[in-house]
Amino acid sequence: MEQTLVTPQILDAFHLMWDLHPGPVMLVRANREIVAVNTTGKELGIPAGAKCFSLAGRESVCKHCQANAALSEGKARRAGSYAESLGGFVDGYWTPLAGVPGLYLHYGNNISEYVRPELLVPTAD
Repeated sequence: MEQTLVTPQILDAFHLMWDLHPGPVMLVRANREIVAVNTTGKELGIPAGAKCFSLAGRESVCKHCQANAALSEGKARRAGSYAESLGGFVDGYWTPLAGVPGLYLHYGNNISEYVRPELLVPTAD
């Protein structure tokens, strides 16, 4: 698969829109390579160039990943799940960039304070 060129304008727009978001946000290629991270992501040590699934200690795509569906449908996908590494319930998003094939935003917000207590229990993967 040919990789989409990430122009300075795309990177500037990403940082303009996401650098003040309180959680980590990543700009990711279809092959799961992290192209850029917002300020919070940098502060947490998320490295550009890594595969996003490696952040979860995995060797391959995460079980709940919605990136392929989001890219093929051309619309954002959302999934919620318990994230043991964060100790809470995460509301995750995969959002393709309009008019830029093969790139998407990925982020999740810990919404534990808003969910039913039974959802705050780890489940077997």
